Amino acid sequence: MRKKFFALLLSVALVISGCANSTDDTVNSTTSLTNIFTNEIIETYTAATEIIAATASNTIITSESTTASTKPPSTNDTNSEYTEPIIIPERKPLSGKVICIDPGHQAGGGNNAPEPVAPWSKETKKKVTAGTASRFGRGAEYKITLIVSLKLRDILEEYGATVVMTRTTNDVDISNIERAQIANEAEADLFLRVHCNGSTNAATNGINIHIPKANGHQPDELINTSAAMAKVMLAAVIAETGANDKGLVKRSDFTGLNWSEVPV
Repeated sequence: MRKKFFALLLSVALVISGCANSTDDTVNSTTSLTNIFTNEIIETYTAATEIIAATASNTIITSESTTASTKPPSTNDTNSEYTEPIIIPERKPLSGKVICIDPGHQAGGGNNAPEPVAPWSKETKKKVTAGTASRFGRGAEYKITLIVSLKLRDILEEYGATVVMTRTTNDVDISNIERAQIANEAEADLFLRVHCNGSTNAATNGINIHIPKANGHQPDELINTSAAMAKVMLAAVIAETGANDKGLVKRSDFTGLNWSEVPV
């Protein structure tokens, strides 16, 4: 995935969700797209498309500039073909947004003690597990999710976001309820839980996003915003990577989703 792409699609998703959740009494289901897609959304989308377009043209661009300059190959490069643009964020489209990133699982086999799967349920699950791992020895899930999450944190911060991490090391003991509470206390605009799925079927592969299923306990706004943002991000990531689209999956059995009070 090209550098900075995910930050920009998050920006578009967050701006769209913020506008769609307006409590203005004059906004209703018949409001035209012209009224919903404000100048802020148009400007953010324009910045994103400039960056995406530049990935095909060996350029340096800034989000404030409508022009791009060609970057010559470095004489120190072992490969003389320059293939990736350097993106210099100036507009900071995520300024004012708080994103909580939760690198899934942890080292040490997890914590098998029970905790409620939801605030409204007596059902319990393990507080946290160690996750899956590659049978080829290429890494445990808890290690990979942290590597990816720290890189994502750095990119999002470059774009102005305030990033809250549930963990920055593998040697922790943080339950799924506690992870959600970190996002809740931060009043995050998005709680992003990073995971790698495992399967015994070697032919199974692709990308999906899990979102909370309507349950009568979490607000409709949280459920709907979670779905809307996930739809934007999944479509863009699938288009960028060419991976199999495994779709949006509504879940009622994930502790981290159920305890979240913010879009997740």
